[in-house]
Amino acid sequence: LAAIRDLAAPHHPWSIRDEPSFTALVTKIRPDQVETTFTRVKTAAAALTETTKLRANLAPHPPYLVADITHQLDNLIFNGFLTATPTQWLARIPTWLRGASMRLDQASRDPNRDETRMDQLDPILDAYDALLSAHPDPHPDIVRIAYLIEEFRLQLFAQTLRTVETVSPKRIMKAIAEVG
Repeated sequence: LAAIRDLAAPHHPWSIRDEPSFTALVTKIRPDQVETTFTRVKTAAAALTETTKLRANLAPHPPYLVADITHQLDNLIFNGFLTATPTQWLARIPTWLRGASMRLDQASRDPNRDETRMDQLDPILDAYDALLSAHPDPHPDIVRIAYLIEEFRLQLFAQTLRTVETVSPKRIMKAIAEVG
């Protein structure tokens, strides 16, 4: 469904009101449907593989770390995530999950470093939670902030994976204040 939605969106499917227009749209998107669906399935497989590894490796870590990564997993991988996650961010989910795995590995070696970095993330998460409380039905600007937070997690805990755009606490807090 998500693949078809993405392929149909540029053709304004909600304006289609008759069978010939519908048939024309189907003809336009059908050649790309298999490849687009396959890409989604590959992304899902990578995300679910990383999720399984993460959940299996959580137990020996401190409660704050288990809670944070569990919360991260619950926000990224949920029933319907392939359809709900905007296309531009969907491909990043396996990367964010690899970053969480790297974080667990590094936290085992240097828990103080992880705690220090978590101190940078906590105010952002608190501000974002407050924003969500004020806007229970979040619009795209609020959803975008969630993905910027995931990019910031990479910057904090898995720098080698690189972010797709510049993120910082100041930028994220400014985005929260503008929407708030």
